[in-house]
Amino acid sequence: MDFFNNFSWQNIVFPLILIAIGVILYFFIRRILIKIFDNPKRQLRISRRQRVDTIRIMLTNLIKYILIAIIILAVLSMWGVNVSSLVAGLGIMTAIIGLAFQDLAKDIIAGFSIITEDQYAVGDIIEIDGFCGKVIFLGLKTTKVQNFYGEVKIFSNSTFSTVINYSNEKILAEVKVGVPYGSDHEKINSALEKVKQNLEQRIKSGDELLRNIKGDITIHGITDFADSAEMWCIRFSSHPRERMHQESCPEIRKEIANAFRDAKIEIPYQTITLNTSAIKS
Repeated sequence: MDFFNNFSWQNIVFPLILIAIGVILYFFIRRILIKIFDNPKRQLRISRRQRVDTIRIMLTNLIKYILIAIIILAVLSMWGVNVSSLVAGLGIMTAIIGLAFQDLAKDIIAGFSIITEDQYAVGDIIEIDGFCGKVIFLGLKTTKVQNFYGEVKIFSNSTFSTVINYSNEKILAEVKVGVPYGSDHEKINSALEKVKQNLEQRIKSGDELLRNIKGDITIHGITDFADSAEMWCIRFSSHPRERMHQESCPEIRKEIANAFRDAKIEIPYQTITLNTSAIKS
């Protein structure tokens, strides 16, 4: 009987009204966020759209949890609960949980920074700690990268600080070849010009093995001196995936080998000289 005597409809009606207001406010804010993020998203490529959607979902969830916390505290206050002491207790509990899961928190903060700062997106070719491949998953905690061989490496977002993104611009690729010291430079340059012409013809004809080459092919002459050879270099602008797949470079080396063989230009190889007289003595 005491329960019914102390029962007040206000303790039920007002919390229900507050919950209804919170739900309406959440859907209203959610609809506004969808409109704000949907307009620029249409002009972006798929990987960037996914980033925009991720940011929108994160903000929507953050607003949802804030509204839930406010409503719960308001309802408890209506029921006579000391909210201030409860908040203080929750603060201590949050600190304890934060210490226990600080690595997880670091990953989430780093993931949020990666997404909001547009460091890379799904589909980009990146390199992390020497591992180069395509981003196949980008989350708040981890990033998954798949290389040309199909190997997938999972990185915690807080464990690396430096990322090389090859997808923002065309990359500069090069193929080097060594020739013996004292070789005829005019003869070598002529052979490499022939290589360049053959490659350009193959690109114009739509050769799939050279589809990653996007710019002019240039011959840069001698770029270095090795122990037993002068190093000549061919450079070209390429699609970022050339960094991972390396499809064009083997074809260029094949063209160089054929041109050098036709021109009777030797490609040096390492030799070892043994002093047999010292062995016999």
